[in-house]
Amino acid sequence: MLEAIPAAEVALSGKALEVRYKETPGRPGLLTVSVLAHAVEGGPDHVRRSELALVVAGERMGREAMRARVEAEARRRAIARVAWVEET
Repeated sequence: MLEAIPAAEVALSGKALEVRYKETPGRPGLLTVSVLAHAVEGGPDHVRRSELALVVAGERMGREAMRARVEAEARRRAIARVAWVEET
């Protein structure tokens, strides 16, 4: 089960996925989705190492497909935290 976190927490220590999505204009039910994988060692005051990987870039999919893709990526990368960011 994925733990939903605020977007500001993806930069804290540990691993997290950042999922940014928005409605596709003129296409109800279709989202444009980007997924970033964050891995941070250290804390907010002293980051020793930080990695960022672009997993999905502006791909169009439905809400259920987005959730399935994020869950699969989280399992593959052993990530338990995810920030869902709806853009307008």
